[in-house]
Amino acid sequence: MRLYKKVYYSFSLACLLLTGVAAPAQAKDVTSPYLSIPLHESILGVRGPAEGNARLQVTVYLPDGNGPFPVAVINAGADHVSDTHPGERLGYTFLTGYFLSRGYAVAQPMPQGFGGSSGKPISNGCALDQTGLLNAQDIKAVLHNMSAIVELDMSRIIVAGQSFGGWTSLALSTQQIPGQKGQIVFSPAFQASSCQQGDAALIQGSEKLGAASHQMPTLWVESHTDSLVPEATWRQMQAAYQKGNAHVSVLDVPVIKKDSGTLTGSPKNFSLWMPKMDAFLQRLGLPAQNVQPGYLPSMSNAPPATHFAKIDDLEALPTQDDKAIAQYKIFLKKPFPRAFVVGDNAASSESGGLDPRVGALKRCAQMSRNCQLYAYNDKVVWKSPLHGQVAVHSLVMTHQQTVGVFQVSLDQSCKEQFVPQVKIVRPPQHGSIGIVPDTKGIPSYQPPSPLARCTQPVHGSLVQYRPFSTYTGQDSFVFEEQVNRDNTRHSTTVMNISIH
Repeated sequence: MRLYKKVYYSFSLACLLLTGVAAPAQAKDVTSPYLSIPLHESILGVRGPAEGNARLQVTVYLPDGNGPFPVAVINAGADHVSDTHPGERLGYTFLTGYFLSRGYAVAQPMPQGFGGSSGKPISNGCALDQTGLLNAQDIKAVLHNMSAIVELDMSRIIVAGQSFGGWTSLALSTQQIPGQKGQIVFSPAFQASSCQQGDAALIQGSEKLGAASHQMPTLWVESHTDSLVPEATWRQMQAAYQKGNAHVSVLDVPVIKKDSGTLTGSPKNFSLWMPKMDAFLQRLGLPAQNVQPGYLPSMSNAPPATHFAKIDDLEALPTQDDKAIAQYKIFLKKPFPRAFVVGDNAASSESGGLDPRVGALKRCAQMSRNCQLYAYNDKVVWKSPLHGQVAVHSLVMTHQQTVGVFQVSLDQSCKEQFVPQVKIVRPPQHGSIGIVPDTKGIPSYQPPSPLARCTQPVHGSLVQYRPFSTYTGQDSFVFEEQVNRDNTRHSTTVMNISIH
């Protein structure tokens, strides 16, 4: 069921279209291997306050069935948003799926300057409450202009958000939205780059928003491991807010991996907050039963760990250029679900949505060949396309040096068995490489190998690498060597090099 397929011809929505209050940008059904039910998604452009020119992008999801449905308003976070970069539209999240599974229509408005909304992000320096209030006024007007959509029961509204979205939700409760029954905020916070007061501004802003909240029933969810706001600060924020609002329930989640962003970003943590949310909604007289579980993901098809490396082992990355390493560091800070993809000479990552693997693989394929999933959530899932056993080595050198890797085949008495054949699988990007197929050299086995005692010259193959004369940074190459005499088995070596 699509919002506009059903209601385009209804008088109420037709009036909205004719007056320019709302306009459809896109309507489609979205499928995912994680969900057993297609998502009925519509993307609208909805006008804000009459006195301004703001037009906000709003994503609406409808559950299966006949409406009108109670409405969950999920306010967007501010990840990677700036005056010059609007960030991405908030699509499906696991919080979206939670409300759909309980029979809610979900409306996700993007503030000014976010996603496809017009204007620039609103900021009032350290007056964090004012930033929240100005965004809330826009969203209030948008909800009013959407009230004629027949599938939406605007007399039963619940508001939710995480981080900046949670802060906007606290501000929205001051606007006396007709039909709003309560709010659910996950780690509400906002950090303005122009504000040096940081934590103090958050505490002061929380107190002001609480005083103007009209005693809105609130479920405030936090975790001891929130990475954006220290525990001492968010506890003071809660206390300051509760000075003006006595109807606040606090869910203090025990320590989880990473930070509280993974609370709603990982199905493993659903049990930490969903039962409390169900109970909160039930107290408000709102639907709380999981009537359409197909909107929540089944993670049974998530890729299994291959144990190639630990998730935070930067040196194990198959692509070792500076850009790939920097991207991987950013990936490790992203919330679940998240995916990191590597190719021959590029890497990409994505987080959020139904299946971040799709976007990451697509982006990598635009830049490189042989793109493959390397990590998913907190596990390395890379299946090496290389033959046999894979060894990863790292070394540091100057751009004036030449490094040689001497490959030999010895028995336990240090006697030569054969001269192994070597071939380059992936050449370096920032240097030259060559193979000397039969030469004499000293084996370089290291303890505890029993061959570490073999120190006499023997015949073998030499792989030589020299960086370009002006290059400094990261480089890597991969070669494959013969393991047995009849050349039917091979092993692979990945060399990651830091050049200064």
